[in-house]
Amino acid sequence: VVGVNDADDAAWLQQRLTDHPLRSFTDPTELADGEAIPTLAILAPDGPVPFGRMASDLGSPTVRLQGGHDLMVTSPEALAAALLELT
Repeated sequence: VVGVNDADDAAWLQQRLTDHPLRSFTDPTELADGEAIPTLAILAPDGPVPFGRMASDLGSPTVRLQGGHDLMVTSPEALAAALLELT
């Protein structure tokens, strides 16, 4: 379902999967003084959950990478490169 096709990676993930709170996608993140924190959504190709639309609704810019939902497993080099560009 999340685009992880390697059996060993899937088994490793299965042991670690937990529910993800929806509010992390619907509520803006703010500093203690109320200042907004800039965000960037790094997304895999569209899947069953509309993360791209959610990011757009919150006004977050997006970057799309090829890979499964768990980009840190399916495309670690591309994800690392995208994160390094933020610094």
